[in-house]
Amino acid sequence: MVTEVEDCLSQVACGIITKEKTVKSTLRILFIGNSHTYYNDMPEMVARRFRDEGYDCQTTMLAHPRWYLKQHVKEPDVRYNIRYGQYD
Repeated sequence: MVTEVEDCLSQVACGIITKEKTVKSTLRILFIGNSHTYYNDMPEMVARRFRDEGYDCQTTMLAHPRWYLKQHVKEPDVRYNIRYGQYD
């Protein structure tokens, strides 16, 4: 399972990062999810992948057990982070 996730992250990283490093000093990524997001520490897995490629990466996770997107949409912290968090 972890290998499949890492392969997926690899593909995501390749799609986000071009051959030239980003001009911005830090890549900021917001993770919104549930226990599937935090159980395997998905944000850290993604950040580690970017760091291994030489990029500075900062992740933020907003996750609650058994939550659906419908619940996150109503959460003020989620809306605030999407609107003002300056994530990439």
